[in-house]
Amino acid sequence: MQDVVAHLHERVSPYLRERVGAVARDLGGSAGITIQQQGAVVRAASSDERAARCGQVEARLGAGPSIAAMEQLHPVVVPRVAEGDGWAAWRACATEVGFASAAAVPAPVARGISVALTLCSAAPDAWDPLALAEARRHVRLLAAEIAARLARPGEPPRGALEACLRLDRAIGVLMHCNGCTAQDAQTALLRASTADHVDLDQAASTVLRALTEDDSSFRPRALVAPGR
Repeated sequence: MQDVVAHLHERVSPYLRERVGAVARDLGGSAGITIQQQGAVVRAASSDERAARCGQVEARLGAGPSIAAMEQLHPVVVPRVAEGDGWAAWRACATEVGFASAAAVPAPVARGISVALTLCSAAPDAWDPLALAEARRHVRLLAAEIAARLARPGEPPRGALEACLRLDRAIGVLMHCNGCTAQDAQTALLRASTADHVDLDQAASTVLRALTEDDSSFRPRALVAPGR
């Protein structure tokens, strides 16, 4: 597992990092992408370390503007972070890193799966209707990209060893993205598999297809055949 986690910074799919970087450049401030599958939440990508810290807090605790936006499938605007109620841990983190306002704009991806684009700024009241409209455009493109990746054929079942490797890789991805423990990551996968009425291997495959460029690259080095 440690070998897998050590390489995740380069392995998490570039399209997520490119998209969140484009949003930050286009709209200003910081941006983050969060994906939710039947209550299992993952902080998929962030434009900078400040946004990553806030996204990890939100994903670990299951409370914050992006989760609220995905549950409602409606934008959530936080005009002044320090003055609102609710999401105490997220607000404390956002205030600590210097954010004064935020907005989260969601889009559906597939049955039981949604994505949110979270925007944060050091200025209060930063996200006006024009900025939110542009954020909607970005998040709809992102949702279409994720849906296309999930529509790819998954890995065929090849036995218990391959299933264990997929689960190990998916846990590593969630640990990296959410900054959580292996136990927390496995609990999130179990929650998603139960809600979707699929087995744990299928839930792990969904995570890998949505978040990684090439899930075969997550095979632990010790198990790669010599010469590969």
